[in-house]
Order: sequence, then structure tokens, then C-alpha cells
Amino acid sequence: GMDALWRDTVAGAAPAIARWLAGINPTQREEFFASLAERDAELRREYCDIDDEERRRNRERSVVAALGDWVGRLDTEQRSLVREGLAGIDANGCDWIASRADFRARLRQLVDTHAADPHYEARLARLLTHPEDGWDSVYRARYEANSDIVVAMLAELDRALSERQRE
Repeated sequence: GMDALWRDTVAGAAPAIARWLAGINPTQREEFFASLAERDAELRREYCDIDDEERRRNRERSVVAALGDWVGRLDTEQRSLVREGLAGIDANGCDWIASRADFRARLRQLVDTHAADPHYEARLARLLTHPEDGWDSVYRARYEANSDIVVAMLAELDRALSERQRE
């Protein structure tokens, strides 16, 4: 599925990414990791530092917009299918941001020690294609449950698409 496609794409790019990260100077490395941290701070404000109702509305809006890019404008019934489908999602946004910060720390450690690590490229490829290796069991279980909810919602929505949307 999409996961396999994503992993294949990232795995194909991993050697070039590994070389690029190993080749940048310390100042560029600082800037690179600072920009990742800055993005996480933006995402924290957007997804974590808000109340549940605003988070629910934002999630619904972003999913409807993303689906609209694929199939065109959703009608009222389809939007309500999305709303109901997403209602079961258990995510406060903060754990996702924490997971990104943890990933960034693992990436940083790998890049900082690349010169002394004969398996650097393989480890980087593994980190990029399987970030879930570093997740704790609670976050992993929540992620999997939420993924199941999204897949079920998409299957439900698929049955409600018009011919034009399918094209």
C-alpha cells in the first residue's frame, strides 16, 4: 500500500541523503537541525497547544482539503462521513510532536557520529524508512488504532464517491 510505496521511495533516496548530511559543514548542520526544530515548534502551536475542539476542527478541515485535492470537492454527505469517521481518532497532537523531536534527536546522533560509523548509510536508511522502530508501545498502539480508523473512513468514503470524483 501507501506505506510500502513511501518506504521504497525513501529507501531509494537514502544513499543521496546520507551523503548530503555527511558532507555539510558543522554550521550548515546546525542550520538544518534548527530549521527542523523550528518546524516542530510551528506544528506544536498548530496541533498541540490548542483545545480538543479546535484540534478536531483542524483535523477535519485538513483531511477534507487533502481529499479534495484527490477527488474534487466533497459534498455535504461525504464531509459528514469524514467527520464521523475521524471522530474516533485518539490523538492530542503533542505525542506526534514528541515523536518528531525524538526522531530528530536520533537523526542528529547518527549524523554527528557518521565518520566513526561504518554502518552509517544503512542505519540512516533504516531510520528514514522505519521511524516507528523508535516509538514507545503506547504511541505505536495509538498510531495503529488511528490508522485503522482512517482506513475504515476512506473505505466508507470510497463507496460514496460519484463517478466524476472517481475519475
